[in-house]
Amino acid sequence: MHIIGCPQCDATAELIEEGRAASTAGPVEIVRVVCVNRHWFLMNRDALPPEAGEPVTA
Repeated sequence: MHIIGCPQCDATAELIEEGRAASTAGPVEIVRVVCVNRHWFLMNRDALPPEAGEPVTA
């Protein structure tokens, strides 16, 4: 289980791997973010802030 801050309210949220989706720029990683305040998002992993545990590339 990977815990991050909710993109909407910054409460505790769980990050769930959903897989890959095709795009014009190549496949993208899709994740689901589920907040304790019942917010949920299905989003591109690249849209998460770097402090959400993602490696930062320079």
